[in-house]
Amino acid sequence: MDNIDNPTPAPASELSDLQQQIDSLRHVVVSALVLIIVLSGGINLYLLRQVSYSRKDLAVVQAQAGPVINEYLTNSGPQMDLFIGRLAEYSRVHPDFHDISLRYGLDKVTNSPLPASKALAPASTPAKK
Repeated sequence: MDNIDNPTPAPASELSDLQQQIDSLRHVVVSALVLIIVLSGGINLYLLRQVSYSRKDLAVVQAQAGPVINEYLTNSGPQMDLFIGRLAEYSRVHPDFHDISLRYGLDKVTNSPLPASKALAPASTPAKK
């Protein structure tokens, strides 16, 4: 019968062949790791350069857009808010326009209330002669 306790040693040529395969596999793994490190370094350099370009572009755009944004915040924006507020007030006074204001969501706009002196009054018809 088979003797399990005392295995037969493998021949020396087979051991050297296995050792050679292990060394070859180790060489492939080390080469793959070096290649991965080099590629990741190159990609990181590319991304770093893109970040610097994007920051420069952002600074240029902010310089160009700053006056436009400031003009909107100081002039156009409040005028638009005032106009929308007047449209909402007009829709409350004139029921024909109320459906249109609902369709475009003017009833949901929350602007600061108009001063009483600037609130729209219903349009009066001129007296006929």
